[in-house]
Amino acid sequence: MLLTKYIIKNLIIVTIFSAITLTAIIWLTQSLKFLELIVNSDAPIGLFMQLVVLSLPKFLEVILPISLMISVVFLYNKMISDNEMIVMRACGVNQLELSKPAIILACIVTIILLFLGSVISPLSQTKLKAMVNIAKAEYSTVLLREGIFNNIGKDITVYIQKKSSNGEMSGIMIHDNRDKSSPPSTILAKKGLIILEEGIAPQVVVYQGTRQTFDKETKTMSRLDFSQYTIEFPNFNKISNKNWKDTSERNLIELFNPDNSKQYDRDNKSAFLAEAHRRITLPFYALAFTLISLACLLTGSFNRRGHSRKIFNAVTLVVLLQGLSLAVSSLAKKHELAIILMYLLAILPIVISVYLLTDKGGIFLRNLNSKRGVA
Repeated sequence: MLLTKYIIKNLIIVTIFSAITLTAIIWLTQSLKFLELIVNSDAPIGLFMQLVVLSLPKFLEVILPISLMISVVFLYNKMISDNEMIVMRACGVNQLELSKPAIILACIVTIILLFLGSVISPLSQTKLKAMVNIAKAEYSTVLLREGIFNNIGKDITVYIQKKSSNGEMSGIMIHDNRDKSSPPSTILAKKGLIILEEGIAPQVVVYQGTRQTFDKETKTMSRLDFSQYTIEFPNFNKISNKNWKDTSERNLIELFNPDNSKQYDRDNKSAFLAEAHRRITLPFYALAFTLISLACLLTGSFNRRGHSRKIFNAVTLVVLLQGLSLAVSSLAKKHELAIILMYLLAILPIVISVYLLTDKGGIFLRNLNSKRGVA
């Protein structure tokens, strides 16, 4: 009992440290899109922090199994190097008893991941996307950035030479090719403003400029000088007003029971089903990664020169299993039979690793090594 508490305590400490470190690294790379949203708008920094926090559950689904594997490899290798394992085995503690603390923690992490994937992550993703859409709607300066060609959908390109803090723009060029029945138009204006009103598509009002169109068939150009001109950008509201949820925003019940009255749900039934089974199997990788690491470290003979080979084997197997799970999850979106492989990949490593940690598994490994030695 004391041994179990001692190992679990140290495993929790290392796991938390590893999770914080990996989370910080992922945040630095993944949160850049949120930072860009804040930097290029008048949105408060508090909004950025909310967006980052809401993205955390999705990260933890990947981070926690890897963090647990790192802690198991680190702690058990340290105990082996410090001869603690030799003392414990001399006292009659077998492989499964040595593995018990890590398995208990892995089961706890598995339950946490099941709750995250089925409840917390979908809610956070829904809230995250809603806040991003609100930020884009409320903080107008993020819609158009200065010094670059902004593509609004497929048919509108906007260039702004300079933009002030209050949203005023100068040196404006707008190329509009939405109306396929007429030639595309190009608008050049000295200044302009973005106008946002609830229930109405965003509008750009430009002043002191010209509107030019070129007809390829007649080879003629027409020009209109204006003091004020208004252009609507309905595509800005397209995402905000969607009446369907993405795969990441749906809980397990919604994934297994799509609304057949909606076109989006009918078209993505296979993707919903694959995502639902992915969320069910993903938590068990925490247990699989842990048991693979234990099987690699605790089985086999003791080597005074170190156990770098065992660590390498554990890391290689975990990386291979993670890669295969990603590939099979992607395949399951097109072929439902691949769902069976998803469960096999999650369960087989657990069963095999537990067997190798038992006394029978130890005998099997010794016989296998002796045969290799004879060969």
